[in-house]
Amino acid sequence: MNSFFVQLDFRAVETLDGGMDLIRNSIGSTVMLTVLLMGTSITASASDFTLGAGVLYVPEGDDGYSGDPAIDGTPIESGVAYVLNGSLPLGEALKIQVEGLYYESETKKSQPIPGVGIVDGTLDLEGVGGFLNVLFDLGSLTESDWLILEVGGGIGYASFKNTVTTSVAGFSTKASDKDEALGWQAIANLGYRFNPTFQLGVTGRYLGFDDLRWEDSGRVVEANNIHTFAVGGYLAFSF
Repeated sequence: MNSFFVQLDFRAVETLDGGMDLIRNSIGSTVMLTVLLMGTSITASASDFTLGAGVLYVPEGDDGYSGDPAIDGTPIESGVAYVLNGSLPLGEALKIQVEGLYYESETKKSQPIPGVGIVDGTLDLEGVGGFLNVLFDLGSLTESDWLILEVGGGIGYASFKNTVTTSVAGFSTKASDKDEALGWQAIANLGYRFNPTFQLGVTGRYLGFDDLRWEDSGRVVEANNIHTFAVGGYLAFSF
């Protein structure tokens, strides 16, 4: 348990007539502050906070759209996710992380509809959300000063905007709607610590968001569940 001590020591010197000095010593009190978080003591320092950013490729998922004839059964196409996070240590190997995420993908499909003709459908999916993650650095258990091998996971919340553009015989209609969902992710990071300030690495995620539904011109378009892997790179700075 780490404690912070503030020692107040006051010494007053008074000079009296006749050239005699009287020294008065007065010792103040000692103030002790103890900080405990989740049973782990934390020592605040300039290098505790780490700021990171990354770009991830999100491949085509197994889950597809349903509810609109133009895109029924179409899997969600590959997309890109951008993450920004800040971390604080909870000991030698454990840290807590707050992370923001932006995701975008575009899905296209053309198919014949009886009595209508060829229908072209485009779905632009955008997601903005955040996660609270906990990570454990297995690299800290080794003798290496440069190896970062983190595993962990988190829970989060995101808002997804789905814009559907449908084109038939040269005429197009567009509709958009939003839905929110709870999410979760499993995380694995492999990195190299160049010095106490800078690190670079690769990251892998398995993301999940469930029960997404949007209105499309009176029809309900469902993405059902978004469960997908994501891989990419990241960099981080400690302050």
